[in-house]
Order: sequence, then C-alpha cells, then structure tokens
Amino acid sequence: MEITIENLMPACGRLRAEFACTLGRAIGIWHGERLPVPFRAQVEIDIDDHAAIAPAGVPARYAIGCSGNVSRVTGQVDSTGDGMLCVRVGNDVLQLDVPQAARFRRGDWIRIETTELHVYPFSL
Repeated sequence: MEITIENLMPACGRLRAEFACTLGRAIGIWHGERLPVPFRAQVEIDIDDHAAIAPAGVPARYAIGCSGNVSRVTGQVDSTGDGMLCVRVGNDVLQLDVPQAARFRRGDWIRIETTELHVYPFSL
C-alpha cells in the first residue's frame, strides 16, 4: 500500500505515525527510519490479533480512518482459511491471523478496529 507519512511523534518508546492514503487517514506505529515529514512510502500494514472485527453493513465502501487512537479499516473478505482472513481494501489485501476468521465468508464487508495498527516500510 502506498501512503504518505504526514507526522511522526515519539510515543512510549515507539514512533506514532499519522498517514494518508487514497482511502483516508489513520494512525499507526511506524517501524521504519525516522525521516523528515512528509514522505511517501510503500508499506505493509499489520493489525494485531486483538482487533475488533464486525460486519460493516451494506452498502459499504473501502475506507481507512481513525477516531482518537482507534484506527478503522473497512474492506471486503477475499478469502478465509486456517485462521487467516484476507481482506481486500481497495487495490490492496491485508492478511490477518485472527480467531474470528471462520465467522466470515468471501464477499462479506467488515470493519476492523484496533489501537495497534503497525506500519512497516516495504521495498521490492
């Protein structure tokens, strides 16, 4: 996923990143170098396994956002199996290793909420 890191702030020994992408704005924990902001990066997003996952309702649309320190991702289930949940978010897919995976079926719209959204720089 391509994002723009707009702000990096120290928080509890980590870097809290405020970022924007084509689907919205959110916050996460940055696991890369501290660079002058703003900067663009290709990233992998990891959501902790304690995230709240629920049906998003219909109609839904792909979105990334936040309220306070809670980040939200709305996407469509692409596949499930072996405790894995693959969620399409626009042109990208998030893979989640979560116990709730079996509750959802391909095509379901879901909303994921977490205070631990991790953002890792990705290079080819």
